[in-house]
Amino acid sequence: MLRRIIAHIRKELLLLVRDRAGLALLYVMPIVLVSIMAVVQDAPFRDFADKQVKVLFRDLDGGVVGEKVRAGMDIAGSCTITDAGTLSEEGIKEEVRKGHHQVAVIVPAGASKVLLDRSAHAMDGLFGPDHRG
Repeated sequence: MLRRIIAHIRKELLLLVRDRAGLALLYVMPIVLVSIMAVVQDAPFRDFADKQVKVLFRDLDGGVVGEKVRAGMDIAGSCTITDAGTLSEEGIKEEVRKGHHQVAVIVPAGASKVLLDRSAHAMDGLFGPDHRG
């Protein structure tokens, strides 16, 4: 039984070695496929990287959450951030509606306190109230 398997493997290897065009296609086709797919997929990412999103930003919290959201948008690099100053929520919505800005981000007042309270509550639930040491 083992001799028959070895004979079949030997026969297939001889056929493969004699068929140089088939052997070349076996290695060239995947390389061509990968190259074409890389070129095709590169164009949409390049187009997206050139676009900037106009963001109107208003931080009513003045805490850690507002700072981190603003810092995250700055690091992303695809946003042009404009500070909303003293614009009301309706004024901000109107700016977006008119098309002056594509997105508005409003960090509500007390967001940092709510986040800290909820994270402390979650930690108390996991480790008990004595974990604060």
